[in-house]
Amino acid sequence: MTKNLLLIAHRGNRLEYDENTIISFSKAIENGVDFIEFDLHITKDHKLVINHDNTLQRTYNGNGIISKMTYAEICKFRTKKDGQKMPLFTELISAFKNKTKFLVELKGDNVVEPVVKIIEKYNLISNCVISSRDLWKLEKIKYFLPNCRICYNITKAKEYTLKKFLKNNSSKIKSLKFDMISLRSTLVSKNFIRICHSNNIIALAWDFINLKNSILKIRELLKLDIDGILFDSLTNLKIIRNELIK
Repeated sequence: MTKNLLLIAHRGNRLEYDENTIISFSKAIENGVDFIEFDLHITKDHKLVINHDNTLQRTYNGNGIISKMTYAEICKFRTKKDGQKMPLFTELISAFKNKTKFLVELKGDNVVEPVVKIIEKYNLISNCVISSRDLWKLEKIKYFLPNCRICYNITKAKEYTLKKFLKNNSSKIKSLKFDMISLRSTLVSKNFIRICHSNNIIALAWDFINLKNSILKIRELLKLDIDGILFDSLTNLKIIRNELIK
């Protein structure tokens, strides 16, 4: 079992608090995570906001498509459980830049250049890793910010699929210059981790929220030498963190 496991809060703490909210991230940071993971969309008035879906209705008490709404319109609504407003990326930076690192998932087709501007403005290069399932977005990030670390969310990727990755074409993998690759927990195999490690890529596992025994699955992945876990639960995070320090 690795002692250097990256503890990553997946959208904050999805089970205990409303996902992708300031309070959810704050509670995760209080419990010693290495990264908070979150998703970025852009509004009609070009504000970068933190939300997983491109619509409001799953997590907020309202309806609408984020890209077709202004931020002021979005702020009329609150999350269903904790009554939180949708945070701006800049708000999150102000609150947590010096307290943790950011794993930033890019959503929507028009977020790359605004994100680049924010990273440059707030000097976030050493504090963030940019993630996407779209290879072209990561290539664009590297074009503008060659020193920015990138994470390929390969689970539903179409341009360079998990099947292709597992064929282990090392020259292709090295040319893509991934720092991390994230994969749904139920798809992670010893071979996936081996190929990541042979190419100096950090292997991450996510999506434990619907498993019958999520802590058992996490322990199985630790035995396979996974490098990082995106935790959905603060309880699981505490259990694993305590096991690692024994």
